[in-house]
Amino acid sequence: MFKPLSVLDVTFISHADSDDTMPDICPYLEYRDESDDTQFETERAYCTVTNQFVQPMRADICNDRYGLSHDTDCEIYLDHVE
Repeated sequence: MFKPLSVLDVTFISHADSDDTMPDICPYLEYRDESDDTQFETERAYCTVTNQFVQPMRADICNDRYGLSHDTDCEIYLDHVE
C-alpha cells in the first residue's frame, strides 16, 4: 500500500546547496533577440564565428551541457582556434 507523502518527507535541494562552479561557455556564443528586421519573442543562440543563429542542439554544446564541451566537441570552435 502507498503511503501519502507529507511536506516533511520531501527533501528540497536549492541551487545554493549544489556545486557553485559554472560550466564554461563558448566565448563565441551570444544570445540575440533580433536579426536584421526581425524581432524574436525569446533570445536565440548566435555563433559569432559563423555569423549565424545555431540550432538548440548546437547551443547545448556551446553551453557545455549534457557532458559536452565546446572546446573538445565543437568543430566550429576547434577550427577557429587552430
